[in-house]
Amino acid sequence: MDANYWIKRNITRERFDNIILPNIPWCTMFIAIVWAIWKSRNKFIFRNTREPTNQVIFIAKGMAEDMMRTNGRKENKRRSAPEQVKWSKPQVGWFKLNTDGSLLRDDAGNWVVGFSRKLGEVTITMAELLAIREGLSLAWEKRIPRLVMESDSEVAVKLINEADVETHPLGNIIIDCRSLIRMPWECRLAHKRRSSNVCADALARKGHNMDEVVIWEDAPEFVLPLLLEDIL
Repeated sequence: MDANYWIKRNITRERFDNIILPNIPWCTMFIAIVWAIWKSRNKFIFRNTREPTNQVIFIAKGMAEDMMRTNGRKENKRRSAPEQVKWSKPQVGWFKLNTDGSLLRDDAGNWVVGFSRKLGEVTITMAELLAIREGLSLAWEKRIPRLVMESDSEVAVKLINEADVETHPLGNIIIDCRSLIRMPWECRLAHKRRSSNVCADALARKGHNMDEVVIWEDAPEFVLPLLLEDIL
């Protein structure tokens, strides 16, 4: 079979019949698999690092899921006018924690603590779960009595709140998050759109250029205008 024809046939096949992720069309899964294999091949050639097959498949699955979520958001934007969503203060006596980068604020919107970190080559869902775990640990260490945690990853929130993770590849991280939520405090986890998490998003982008975890006990200058806008 001609290679060009084979590639074209696979990238245009939209049937939901792949055995890896049945809820994702094969064309998306195929692109993710090819890209994951290409990255794995480059690691072997240039770094002499060999990845196990199950790791390559896991990365491909994460990429396919991320592509589906991204395409879904784009289609929704084309169908309706963009809705302006802002950060909202928690109830009196509660604290709010937002991720990507984690940012903890009190019921007046005042900065309590935040952190940024570089995660390396991980899927979007894994990055969000790691940020949730880190943020929950930080809030627990600060002895926060009542916490509302907001994530812009609906998938991560559902995994923590509902999923059977006995055989899930990210099961250990999800179990850690559940254990922290069940500690002796009042803690809630909810999904919020990215446009309401602009301060946390700024901390996450800062982390891309860092080599280690940075704890921000005071609000850094680059986030102050966004923090003030949220308070107002």
